[in-house]
Amino acid sequence: MLDLSTVDARAAIRSAHVMPEAEALQRLIAEAGIGADVHSAIHSRAVDMVRAIREGSDPSMMELFLGEYGLS
Repeated sequence: MLDLSTVDARAAIRSAHVMPEAEALQRLIAEAGIGADVHSAIHSRAVDMVRAIREGSDPSMMELFLGEYGLS
């Protein structure tokens, strides 16, 4: 006998597998319950961290990673 919660979970995984990335991100952000102010603070901190990594004179492991995958 199948557990209905398992069936529901599998259906959710299947539908998420083919979901466009932007839609999946919006859904996850909404489910996380992060307010706009917290989201903005997280974004600003991430931008500052990447900027600091890129401004360093000696390429670090993180800078090499960002460059390898074309991340900004």
